[in-house]
Amino acid sequence: MERLKHTVIRVAFVAAAVAAFAACSQGGGSNGSASATTDNGQFVNDIKAQEAQWSKDYSAKALEGAVGPYSHDAKLMLPGQAVMKGSDGIRAGLTDAFKDDKFKLSFAPDQVVVSDSGDMAYSVGKFDQTATDPKTHAEVHVTGSYVTVYKRASNGAWKAIADIATPGPAAS
Repeated sequence: MERLKHTVIRVAFVAAAVAAFAACSQGGGSNGSASATTDNGQFVNDIKAQEAQWSKDYSAKALEGAVGPYSHDAKLMLPGQAVMKGSDGIRAGLTDAFKDDKFKLSFAPDQVVVSDSGDMAYSVGKFDQTATDPKTHAEVHVTGSYVTVYKRASNGAWKAIADIATPGPAAS
């Protein structure tokens, strides 16, 4: 049963990654390399800065800072948990997580790709999390990979529309 759960998680991760790649690479995409347009290079930097602050907000258990980068209809998919839907669902899930004295989360992107049109992007990175297992009350340390898909809002802000994490060896 545990193996099936991990297989389902990995299949969901691959599906999300494929969707992100397809959405962002319609025109070839940009990863911030020299061939990127100036705006897309700036967008890559904006997303990296946003994720650095977002990681700090998670680490500080700053609820509104942790929820803020998500769009109102975002989906947060974490291993072994029901999908958190929308800002209110994500806020409720994070409120519970932040009550855990042992909870710590840090993450950083290894790659950010922005579509040529500049309206979609995704990041791929590694995370490191510590939390208390609700059943055993033991401290659990997990590392793994994540993919976050972004859409650029009408005000220019990047909003996460899908965020998925998978445990295990972090992607290289």
